[in-house]
Amino acid sequence: MLKKIIKNLETGNYRVEYREHCDCRFYWHLDDGELDCDIQSTDGDCWFDNILIMDDLGGKRIATYDAYFGLTVQITDDEQEIINAIKDSDAYQKLTDGINSPGANNDLHDRRKREALAKWLSENDHLQTYVYYPRDFANEYVCVLLVLPHYYLKADHLQIPAHWYPKNAKEWAEMFLQKDTDGTKYDIGFELVNQIYETDYRYYNPHTDMTTSYGGIKNFFVDLQPAEADLKARRPKGINCYELNKLTLDYDGTIMKANCIAINWGSEAAKEARKNGNRFAPEPEPEKEPEPKVTPEMVFERYSKKYGIYIWQGIELTLIQDPFLREDDFGYHYYYAAAIDRKGNGWSVKWEILPHVVIETHTDAGDHCDWANPVFAKMDEEKFYLYL
Repeated sequence: MLKKIIKNLETGNYRVEYREHCDCRFYWHLDDGELDCDIQSTDGDCWFDNILIMDDLGGKRIATYDAYFGLTVQITDDEQEIINAIKDSDAYQKLTDGINSPGANNDLHDRRKREALAKWLSENDHLQTYVYYPRDFANEYVCVLLVLPHYYLKADHLQIPAHWYPKNAKEWAEMFLQKDTDGTKYDIGFELVNQIYETDYRYYNPHTDMTTSYGGIKNFFVDLQPAEADLKARRPKGINCYELNKLTLDYDGTIMKANCIAINWGSEAAKEARKNGNRFAPEPEPEKEPEPKVTPEMVFERYSKKYGIYIWQGIELTLIQDPFLREDDFGYHYYYAAAIDRKGNGWSVKWEILPHVVIETHTDAGDHCDWANPVFAKMDEEKFYLYL
C-alpha cells in the first residue's frame, strides 16, 4: 500500500476535502457597556480539518490535517514514510490550506455564531441596530446598539442622528462579526447608547403638583437639541403640558433614571403650578402696552411735513411720494403723484409741464411745473393708507 500511496501522490491521483463540525451554544449578552458572547460546547465537539482521500484505495482516508494536531496519518503501517511522502508532494500544501493556526476559521462555527447573534437581537426588540461611518470608509464603521424603553411602541416617533444607518438584525450581526479578508482589513467599533430623550404629552394635577402622562404617542430623540426644538414647537392648552425627560435605561429597557429637563406649559397648568411653587413653572410674561392706534390724521401729518399741503377745491391733500414723469395716450408728458386727504382717502394728482421745458434734457423737476397749482386731482377710492 505504501508504494500505491507514493505513486498516487506523485501523479496527483488523490483529493483533499474540507470538513467541519460545531456543537457550540452561544449566549450573547451586554456587560458593562460591551457586547459579549459566552460559548459552551456540548461535548467539546467543535473542529475543522482537511482530509486526504485516495479513491483507488476504496476512498480510504489516508491522512488528516487540523490546526491543533497538524498532520496525522490514519494508516499505522509505514506511518513515517507516508508522512515524509505527503510533505514532499503538492498534497501537503493542499492539506494545510485554510487550516493555519492560530488564525484559522471554522466557517460553520462562525456562521452559527452570527445566526445566534441575529436571533438574540430579534428577540430583544427593544434594541435598535444602526451603523455609522466616522470617516466615510466602507471598511471602517461603528456598530450601534440603541436601547429603547420597554414601553416603546411602533407608533411612537424616534429621531436618530442623520449619519446613522438602520440595519436589520442579520445585517448588523454580519457587520459586527466581519473578519478581515485577504484584500481588506476591517476597523469595527461598537457603541451602546442607553441614554435618550423623550417628549411626552401630559396634564398637570394641582393637588399632587405632578404631571401625568396621557399615555399616547411619544417622541424619542438620541440627541438633546432636536428634543428641545420639539418641546418648544408644542402648543399645549389649559392644564396640559409637554415634558422633556432624559432617560437612562438598563440593558433590558427598564428605566433606571428619569430626569425632567424642561416643561412646556399650558396657561392653566402654569398658573396652578406657580401657586404650588413648582420650580419648572414659568413666570407670567409682563403685559405689553397696546400699540397706539394709527389714524388717517396721523398719517396725513407725517407726510405733510415732507411734502406740504395742497388745497384742491377746498380739500387739503398731501403727497405720499415724489412726483414722477408719465405719458398719456396721446404722447403728452405730465407729472403724477399719489396723495391722501385727512380722512386717508387716496388721490391722484397731476401737473402740466411748462411749455418752454425740453423733456429730453431735463435733469431736475424743480422748474418744470407750477408745483403749488396742480392742474388735476381726483379721489381714486375711499380707503386708508395706514400702512404707508
